[in-house]
Amino acid sequence: MLIHQLRRLATVPEVAAGMAPEGYELRRVRHVIDLAGDGRPLGVTDLAQDGPGGARGALRQVPAVMRTSDVAPTLLADGPDYLFGLPPGGDRPARDGRARRCRDAFLGLVADCALATGSPEVAAVERFLRSGRVPPGIDPAADVITFTVDGTAVTDLPEVRGFWRDVRRESAAEPMECLVCGRRAPVAASWPVPVKGIPHGQSAGTQLVSASRRAFQSYGLESSRTSPTCVECAASAARALNWLLERPARCLRLAHGVLVQWTIGPGRLDVLPLLAEPRPAAVAALERATVGPAEFFAAELAASGSRVAVRTWIEDTAPAVRDHLVRYFRRLAVVRPDGSQPRPAGLRELLRGAAQDGDEGTEQLAHDLVDVALTGRRVPARLLAAVVRRSRNERRVTPARAALTRMALLDGAPGTHEEVAMIQLDPEEGDPAYLCGRLLAALEAAERAARGRLQQSLTDRSYRAVSCSPATALPALLGSARSHLTALRRSRWPAYDAIESRIVDIAGRLPSRLPARLALEEQARFGLGYYHQRAADRAAARPPGSTPAAEEEEP
Repeated sequence: MLIHQLRRLATVPEVAAGMAPEGYELRRVRHVIDLAGDGRPLGVTDLAQDGPGGARGALRQVPAVMRTSDVAPTLLADGPDYLFGLPPGGDRPARDGRARRCRDAFLGLVADCALATGSPEVAAVERFLRSGRVPPGIDPAADVITFTVDGTAVTDLPEVRGFWRDVRRESAAEPMECLVCGRRAPVAASWPVPVKGIPHGQSAGTQLVSASRRAFQSYGLESSRTSPTCVECAASAARALNWLLERPARCLRLAHGVLVQWTIGPGRLDVLPLLAEPRPAAVAALERATVGPAEFFAAELAASGSRVAVRTWIEDTAPAVRDHLVRYFRRLAVVRPDGSQPRPAGLRELLRGAAQDGDEGTEQLAHDLVDVALTGRRVPARLLAAVVRRSRNERRVTPARAALTRMALLDGAPGTHEEVAMIQLDPEEGDPAYLCGRLLAALEAAERAARGRLQQSLTDRSYRAVSCSPATALPALLGSARSHLTALRRSRWPAYDAIESRIVDIAGRLPSRLPARLALEEQARFGLGYYHQRAADRAAARPPGSTPAAEEEEP
């Protein structure tokens, strides 16, 4: 279905106008050799520029080829080895060897093009190549060199594009029934257009369909013929995917992959900018929006060697996805650490809250969050486990972890009013784990008020123990709090009165026998109670009308 829907996308006017012609791709061109109509060289233009990748030249649409270790020339645009027979790093043509074979193959392809098209511009390039001259100023390490004749880019000529398209189609295998269009047509032996932009993929590009080992082959079919797709459909699908990958609004890079998204039909819905950086105004606009009945598609892709691995395929309607997203952001809403109003959290912020960069499992967590956001599926237990584990190891609860905790806990409480439940401190909540978290925050406040900021706070020393075994850890902390409260009573009566009342109130709500052990979900509630209490304390300590101070917590 992915290839079929990409083929449909290629026919959308906006996409068709922005795609490279069939058989072409964007590559960095380092040099343009300017020729006269009779093939005389007029000069060499160096397209090197500043910026990322600029030293390799400027981006241009040029003929594409999937190159392996075999000699495979690209029409009218290639490296010095193919144009002039220069060996790697050399400045003179080689007399034999691979570079010479590359030059002969390139010249033969240009000659075939000149004969088939009758183009005087291509004939001028052929005459220049047969002279064997290497113009001064050519960098032997250049990736791509191409030509203009009397100011016209030869690769942009319609007859040249048509010739290259026909050559690629003729190189396909015997006709088979295409799984996409249903026609009997020549099938590509290998994917005709490389997919560029998949993180950690090969620089030459990756293939959507390929089977190089016997275990993946069936009925005697090899390579791309295991899923026969005609050259036209395969090229269109890959070009449409490249079109998506070239546009930041259509793709979102994840931990080890990339998410692409598009709609077909009335009612466009672009969700990836919202997932990446959800501005409050944009999220509010999404809640009010009326979305047309467009078809919605999304795919999570990763590289596996030279192949594209499809990790997720989502097919739905735009209104349904809009509803899933609205609910996703509602469930993530949680008070800020300073007690101010909730702010939507982006996907990368949430991932940093659940796992460190490079941690094993980060890729799976990214996959889980995308799945929850776009399909409305339940939050997997492994996501909550990752959040609890990191809070326990780092001994603190950040806004992102509190948001993920709330979303996971709401998933297990059907019928809960998601607009208000667990967003901020609930003084009436009687869950023992939640109360234990609140109590730790109150005891920490007593220590801070009595002794100031310490290099290692009460939470730094005790969060792990209290969140796992309250019955063992809390009594000792309550005993230590008495000395802090005594000091406060002598020096800061208002602070003593507020903190002591809070501790008494929370402790009075706890059962006489504290929980001996807290399970995973209870540890999550503990963390949320701790976070809520600290946010409420900060909000209460802030003078009325003042601006919240900059937050100390990282995502």
